[in-house]
Amino acid sequence: MGNSALSRNVIVLDQKGKRRQSDVYPRFLSEIDYFWGVTPERMVIKNNVTNPLHQIDVSCGKILIEGSLIDSVGVTVDVTVSGVNGVDIGVEVNNTWYYIWLIYNPTTATVAGLFSTSSTNPTLPTGYTKKRLVGAVRNNVSSNFLRFKQINNMVWYDENYVTTLMVNNFNNTAYSSYDAAVWFPHVIASEILLKVACGDSTGDNAAVVTVRPNGFTLGEIRTNISAQVAGTLAVGQRLPVRMIMLSSVLDYKVSNAAESGDIYMDGFKLKLW
Repeated sequence: MGNSALSRNVIVLDQKGKRRQSDVYPRFLSEIDYFWGVTPERMVIKNNVTNPLHQIDVSCGKILIEGSLIDSVGVTVDVTVSGVNGVDIGVEVNNTWYYIWLIYNPTTATVAGLFSTSSTNPTLPTGYTKKRLVGAVRNNVSSNFLRFKQINNMVWYDENYVTTLMVNNFNNTAYSSYDAAVWFPHVIASEILLKVACGDSTGDNAAVVTVRPNGFTLGEIRTNISAQVAGTLAVGQRLPVRMIMLSSVLDYKVSNAAESGDIYMDGFKLKLW
């Protein structure tokens, strides 16, 4: 655990894959360890099985925390607790994004978790001098976490589609905007994952919902659903949409006022490593 002062011989090859004349160079393990931990191994973050509404489990293999290589991590962070493996300062505030940090005490060689409303500068407990941001979770108005699972940088909500409905039964033909900030931590996330549903009552057997990141003018994504048989397409299937976002706001519309649409939140991709 931590950087090592031991040395290792490294074989250096030329562009054709042959050994150079002076091909063995001593390198400190700390130089090689750095590359091992930049991308965490098998990072998994999810709700705790026993207390899913207020506890989050974080586990991974090797991870680098500000220069210290940690071999493995397995911690549970509780939003009702203050300090180590809890909230960095104060008490839980509902309807709030909490950023998930791994923190390290080099004196005791101890790894712990920490919730903070800061994505850049959490308040570290005494003795913990190193930190690394690994995820984010939001509690709702009842101070309960939604169920989710993060594998590496991908996050999926594990909730009923009724819970994840963002925009319901819209029929506007000009773009309207929706701020998905309660679902999407855009400060540390780059892509949003949606399900878009279409419906049609005109009898033309087709329905189109168009979505785009707010701020785009031409980068539209059209979800076009056609009926399998002649007649009215009353309810259409939900189609997946993945968009790179400039902010937490997206735009949406239907192709004509006789159609309708719904937008559901599936998850998001982080940009942490």
